[in-house]
Amino acid sequence: MAGHPGITGTYDLLGRMYTWRNMRTYVEDYVHRCTTCAKAKKKNMKAHGKLQPLPNPMTPWHWTESDLIGPLPHSKGKDAIYVVVDRFTKYTYFVPCNTMEMACSLAHLHAKHIWTHKGLPQIHSFNRGPQFKAEYTKEPPRQEVKLPGWMQAGEDTPARQDKDS
Repeated sequence: MAGHPGITGTYDLLGRMYTWRNMRTYVEDYVHRCTTCAKAKKKNMKAHGKLQPLPNPMTPWHWTESDLIGPLPHSKGKDAIYVVVDRFTKYTYFVPCNTMEMACSLAHLHAKHIWTHKGLPQIHSFNRGPQFKAEYTKEPPRQEVKLPGWMQAGEDTPARQDKDS
């Protein structure tokens, strides 16, 4: 791949035969926007390592992931869907909500629609960044959610083996 000799070299070569007002600015813009140079330019950072696959969960509802899909057309006052997926079974919950839901309100939805049926997962993944996760996990919504009997004995009870999983 060949390119030009940089800003100074290109300016000197052009200046031997041509001249015009703002020639230096034109050459600088040309060199900075050159796609050939951008492709051939040596990278200043270390090469990325190989991708590492995520470990597989061992039991259902041990590792869940969630995301918010929206905005969607309004339906019954809701314009988004909160999606929670079990990584082991790929079982999915779809909970209607609003696009502007805060992390704490999504945690309450999660508690109401998922935790009461499946229990607390050991791992829960988001793709919304560390600030969202910190707000989401700040205060567990245990006070207002009636947990099933098998969860009330111990809050950190491991995933249960039941008929509806």
